[in-house]
Amino acid sequence: MRHPRHFVGKLAAVGMSVVLLAVPTWAAGESAPAQPPAAITPVTDPGAATAAPDKPKPAFTDIQGHYAQAAIEHLVAASYVSSSGDAAFRPNEGITRQDFAVLLTKAAGLQHNKKEELTYQDVAADSPQAAYVQVLTQAGILKGKTDELFGANDPLTRQDMAVTLYRLMKWTGDKPLQGDTPVSFQDESAIADYAKEAVKAVTAKKWMQGSNQKFSPTKHVTRGDAAIIVERILIERQDAAAKAAFDVNVEKLSLAAGTSEQVKVTGSAGAPLPFTPVFSFDHTDIGRILPDGTFIAGPTAGKGQITVTVGYTSKVIPVEITLGAKGDGQSGGDKGTAGKEANAPAKGADVGQPKADASKTDGAKSDGAPPEDGTRATDSAVADEDKADESPVKSKDELTNYAPDSTFSIKTSGQSDTYFSSLEKAYPGPVGGLVKPSDTWTGYVRQFGREATAALPKPTTIQQVQLTFLQDLKQGIVLPPEMEVEVSYDGKVWQYAGVATQGVSPSDNTKMTRTLAVSFEPVEAQYVRLRFPVKVIVFARNMQILGAEGNRAASDPVIFAPIRSSVSLDDKKAGDRIENMLLAFSGSYGDRGLWKQEDFLPFVGYIGQDGVIKDRMFDTILFIPYPNIPSTKAGWEDYLWDIFRPGRQLDALNDAMREYNNRRGTMVLNTAKEKVVL
Repeated sequence: MRHPRHFVGKLAAVGMSVVLLAVPTWAAGESAPAQPPAAITPVTDPGAATAAPDKPKPAFTDIQGHYAQAAIEHLVAASYVSSSGDAAFRPNEGITRQDFAVLLTKAAGLQHNKKEELTYQDVAADSPQAAYVQVLTQAGILKGKTDELFGANDPLTRQDMAVTLYRLMKWTGDKPLQGDTPVSFQDESAIADYAKEAVKAVTAKKWMQGSNQKFSPTKHVTRGDAAIIVERILIERQDAAAKAAFDVNVEKLSLAAGTSEQVKVTGSAGAPLPFTPVFSFDHTDIGRILPDGTFIAGPTAGKGQITVTVGYTSKVIPVEITLGAKGDGQSGGDKGTAGKEANAPAKGADVGQPKADASKTDGAKSDGAPPEDGTRATDSAVADEDKADESPVKSKDELTNYAPDSTFSIKTSGQSDTYFSSLEKAYPGPVGGLVKPSDTWTGYVRQFGREATAALPKPTTIQQVQLTFLQDLKQGIVLPPEMEVEVSYDGKVWQYAGVATQGVSPSDNTKMTRTLAVSFEPVEAQYVRLRFPVKVIVFARNMQILGAEGNRAASDPVIFAPIRSSVSLDDKKAGDRIENMLLAFSGSYGDRGLWKQEDFLPFVGYIGQDGVIKDRMFDTILFIPYPNIPSTKAGWEDYLWDIFRPGRQLDALNDAMREYNNRRGTMVLNTAKEKVVL
């Protein structure tokens, strides 16, 4: 046990176990079994995908000891395959072309968009597999056997699978790892000419492998083999999302009001982008960002920031809008669209609002925030900072807000706390939740963060998701630093649709509202989920899910990353023992008691001289106050506020653990967590 001058802590984004020691009282080839094979089907309840049974059952009755067991169980845990625990998977039977289409679409992150109806006679338009078949055929990844027949229930040969995966690689930018070479097979002459190049590529990448030095090109792909191959693709896509590298053509934007400029995204060193770029903006009162990266400045001066996301990687671009001419030398790169009035909205147009609920904007007449005297705000209250937007005008490319018709639910990101939950009852928000247009704020107190889920009545074309937040530091209400968006077609498999960050200084005492808006190429989705941290108190209102039925994605498929983690935060305290504890002092002596991310990182991970994190260090942090802190109520209150201060102490340890997992490649799977003792 070591005893340095500082301590280490960790919070909920990457998981944390907390032990409160003391607190003040005031504070292959088998005959077919009788059961049908497991179906790959969607569900209508998004909560059903995460609800755990009281006593977990084996995923399937016929996979115990099978070489594909681990892969199948992984896909079940990630909701890629449905299991009731008493069905047969039939791992040694051939997988049908339509069932493989479902698995591959999910793992690759290809998004649905019904640009045209299916013409295959053997795939019913209302079947669970139809949308997935449509995605792959429109992208040219898995083609029909004829114009009229997809061959939905036909088995898939190994060489045809290789061709399918090879076509996928062209869209996702995947390629064999450096130094990998194609595998030589004794039956290479049996591989059809159309499949030879594909077999070389997918075996060099190790997505497919032969057996006994044979590829067996005409052999049918079994359901077990398909599970193994899809798992490999899923893991690689998650890894690609964590390591996505890209360039943008500008470092910052300085625009005159009413002009526009496009943020262009390219893969680093000319490499293809592994995922479709997503753009967000944090101040819809002064401008907006389109799904193609075009930023349109409104008629009002102000500052904000664009966030560009590819996979899990994001870059921030500061934005400044002035009422004069466009600033010189502020925006690097291509300026082909800058200052073109043809692309700008009409004078006086409201650039941030959809067709529906135009009156429920950031400039609503009542902010619904708690006034300083502790009473509830009324509709007659008018905040000075909101007056500029009292008469919004519809933008010429109107979007519809589908959120009010959705079913809404919200939960804490970590373990809920009854005390903090009771505090939230004072500000419950409108009946129906955040999706209901209202001037009233909903308040959230601590408990890590929130996951807000909206289930639309049916799959709908959407292209933007936004939520409005309040900052009033005098009341302890702080804007969340970020808002993540996830989408799902079936309510089971979720895809990461990007993040919006805000650039407001944490020391800005101005009372303000900010609408964080994430824009992406139009996709078909029925479920939308927002995640935002709640470090102290967060007030939110007017969640909007925007789209237009006439809008369709470009010819290129939209590709999102899998969500960061598909495994729930289970209570594993019994098997997660304390081994190496670090004593961490704080609360006094100025900088000696102040901890930042860079202070924590060397204690949670062993960092070599080359800067590479090679292993774990301390698995537990014991937070204790310096002995000179007064043993009074005021002294303890000051210490506790210091422990939970944003950007320092526990919050900074959370950032350190996120950085540790990013560098180690464990942000998605096998995420390392630090135990904390208070």
